[in-house]
Amino acid sequence: MGSCFSRQSSSSASKPIKRPDPPHVYPITPPIVIPNPGPGGDANGPATNQIEQQLVPVEEPLSMAKIFVALYDYDARTDEDLSFKKGEHLEILNDTQGDWWFARSKATRQEGYIPSNYVAKLKSIEAEPWYFGKIKRIEAEKKLLLPENEHGAFLIRDSESRRNDFSLSGMTNAEVLHQVEHGYRMPAPPGCPQELYEIMLECWHKDPMKRPTFETLQWKLEDFFVTEGSEYKEASVAY
Repeated sequence: MGSCFSRQSSSSASKPIKRPDPPHVYPITPPIVIPNPGPGGDANGPATNQIEQQLVPVEEPLSMAKIFVALYDYDARTDEDLSFKKGEHLEILNDTQGDWWFARSKATRQEGYIPSNYVAKLKSIEAEPWYFGKIKRIEAEKKLLLPENEHGAFLIRDSESRRNDFSLSGMTNAEVLHQVEHGYRMPAPPGCPQELYEIMLECWHKDPMKRPTFETLQWKLEDFFVTEGSEYKEASVAY
């Protein structure tokens, strides 16, 4: 698991793993204190500043506007908050006082306060779904082994040993074999019937002698398509 500075350019089966749940946002009103800000924050640093007065939006020329992208959905907790959806572009009007920023939605043109750890600068590495920031290698490995992640899944994290460097976490062929030896199998594809997935699991049996023969597979699949109805018959004919 060496360091890397860019995503692989080859058309391999590698896919980024899913982002974790969004950070917790406390439903409180000004003065506001949000501990442990998102990417770039220091969980062990000094307490964050409080907002002692109403923020006044600071307008910037369009060419200098700070455009951020939402990493998660957010539903307003107060009348002063701004609701937004994941992927929405937000223009930051004031980010000078604490962890709640005053922003304008590029989609709705509405304005309000947003939690700064729910957004990342547009076209930055923090905005990418495969970037996980400051997590340890052991935690990255646990995430990669979650059932929803396919073989070849990867993530980028901050290097633990080299400042301002990044590390690529993924499963090597040796690690995949190790997991298979200990019972790991790929999850069923989306929409795959359980009966068909059980046939797939039989084909992946650790003991080759216990895997079905091609003749056995033929009659099992024929029985499956007859039992499951015409929609699978038509799909098989198309191939």
